[in-house]
Amino acid sequence: MIYGPKAAGVWPAGVSLVGTTGLTGAPGTNGTNGTNGTNGTDGTNGTNGTNGTNGYTILNGAIAPVAQGVNGDFYIDTLHNMIYGPKAAGVWPSGVRLVGPTGLTGAAGAAGATGAAGATGPSGPAGATGANGATGANGANGATGPSGATGPSGATGPSGATGPSGATGPSGATGPSGATGPSGAAGTSASATEGGGGTAIANGDANTIKYSIVNKTKVITINLPDKYEGQIADVEVKTSVLVKGKKVLRYVAINSVVLNKTATATFKTQIAIKAGNIIRVSIGGVTIKYITVK
Repeated sequence: MIYGPKAAGVWPAGVSLVGTTGLTGAPGTNGTNGTNGTNGTDGTNGTNGTNGTNGYTILNGAIAPVAQGVNGDFYIDTLHNMIYGPKAAGVWPSGVRLVGPTGLTGAAGAAGATGAAGATGPSGPAGATGANGATGANGANGATGPSGATGPSGATGPSGATGPSGATGPSGATGPSGATGPSGAAGTSASATEGGGGTAIANGDANTIKYSIVNKTKVITINLPDKYEGQIADVEVKTSVLVKGKKVLRYVAINSVVLNKTATATFKTQIAIKAGNIIRVSIGGVTIKYITVK
């Protein structure tokens, strides 16, 4: 490229000094072939080469090598996984173990997918009876069942211990007088024969049971020795009762009363009492007095 002339301090655009490449010329005509040269003479045969060295063998057996093989051979003990060699100066070197020591346990693999359920196996023999479990909580009360048939009267239980005397309540207001009722039919008198109790009493102490009927009302009066003051007296009558279709004699409870300060008590009863019945008074399960009704 050539630049110039410079004018006003500025170089003009450059002009290439090399023209554009000309067009390719037409091919020239082929030259004439030259004449063939004459054949050369055969060369002489070369000399034979020297023999190569013998190759080496890898032997094997189920025991360590002793005299097998030649120098340069290798030997594999297939029973003990050992390799020996190369043999040198007619001697086998110490063997090298082909199997290394057991490697460390690898990491546990991922759990496999759950297999299909197997067929149900036969039932095993019955196991031994287990220990009794703890008592469970009480269940809710069930609905009340129908009333059963009336059972036979049980034997009279022993009297409970005497409770403390209650405080005296205030006197109630006097009620109005009731109308006079009609005169009742004349009542029949009843008497009784007294019998001895199971406890001895001092001479002069009161110890009686009275049974009477006043205006068709049955009244029993007890008067025991003063030492029984404040105690509970159980009053029973021995009478015929029906048990499983048969009549048997049993004591039936009439009342349990607290003896007052003079060891006495009087009360009414609706129990059927007939001649020949025995009225018994017990305290703490001990018979104190009895009478036979006439």
